[in-house]
Amino acid sequence: MAKPKRSKKDEIRAEEAAGVAQSGSRCMVLAGPLEVQQVEAAREQLLELLEAGTNAAVDISGITSIDTAGVQLLWALRTEAPRCGLSLEFRGSSAATDIALRSLGLPGLAAEAAPHGV
Repeated sequence: MAKPKRSKKDEIRAEEAAGVAQSGSRCMVLAGPLEVQQVEAAREQLLELLEAGTNAAVDISGITSIDTAGVQLLWALRTEAPRCGLSLEFRGSSAATDIALRSLGLPGLAAEAAPHGV
């Protein structure tokens, strides 16, 4: 069976922000839906950001919809970065991310809400 065609609006855009932040961090901007269909593509881009071995920021304010697979990806990234000795900052938020996190009983993605012992 042929896969249904996806339009550009169905794809997550993960682009490195122009320039480097004053702190020397690289910033990745996520825009569009972050659901099970887009997680693998976003994961590859985010892993490249971590593998660069620099401190990083991820702007999530452009996420238009997110499901539990998308939340799991962001949460895993947030947990894994410190284990790799990297500083990761999530910037911004969207109504979609706020609603998803709240409905799952999770705190925000900001550093001050980091999970303990996870």
